Amino acid sequence: MKFWREEIDSAELAEVVHKGPYESFCEKRAASRAVSWFLALIAVLMFVVPSQAQVQRSFINQGFEQPVLVPSNAANGCYVQVTDGTVPGWSTTHPNVQGSGNCTSPSAASGALIELWRAPFNGVTAAEGSQFAELNAERASRLYQTVCLVAGEQFAYRFSHRSRSGGNEVADFNIAPTANGTRTQIVRSTVSGSAWANRTGTYTFPGPSGVQTLGFEAIGGTTAGNFLDNIQITLTPYLEFVPGNSSAWKASPQPTCPRCAWRAF
Repeated sequence: MKFWREEIDSAELAEVVHKGPYESFCEKRAASRAVSWFLALIAVLMFVVPSQAQVQRSFINQGFEQPVLVPSNAANGCYVQVTDGTVPGWSTTHPNVQGSGNCTSPSAASGALIELWRAPFNGVTAAEGSQFAELNAERASRLYQTVCLVAGEQFAYRFSHRSRSGGNEVADFNIAPTANGTRTQIVRSTVSGSAWANRTGTYTFPGPSGVQTLGFEAIGGTTAGNFLDNIQITLTPYLEFVPGNSSAWKASPQPTCPRCAWRAF
């Protein structure tokens, strides 16, 4: 056990005596200790925050409202095919090809494409907000985000799916360890007509704990089909505390996704 002693210089003691009974020596030392504890807490948080930043536990840009599409005429809306680096949160398995579009901004690009629409282009309204995505840009492909999942956890999901052609169009909500890895189907959605269909449910992740991709994939089709909007994935947040001198947990190191040591509910 360690013991410590606080040193007090004569000037400080004289100041306390001079001020009289309204500010005692004990009060000054208590205030000093409180400041010390506060600074120590700040130091701890400085080490904790970077650890948390390594883990994504929420879906970003769930309604495809970013980037903001600017049509030449707001009454008509617009569409554009941009690279996935332009769309916050989202990645795609779409091959690299030249995109198209009629928005004033952003301009169509060449690369791994994500197609976005701003209502009311072609008379289509968004399920939520002003924008939505089309899974089939120039090829049937998969839109996904990468998140850290814990074995055995359950999460709730909701999304809106609509046919573009009016005929049957099919998309999967699925999970895979990598973008092009073996998919596990969470739910398959088949739509037709001109109305948005809302899909809801829950899914229990069997594990193992680590980084996974949650995504939406067009089943069939080529350059047209499968509008997607208003995605809501509810994951339980957690905080992870990692010792500053350790790079892994003793029991079972997880190189791709840090272990959860403590959860905040």
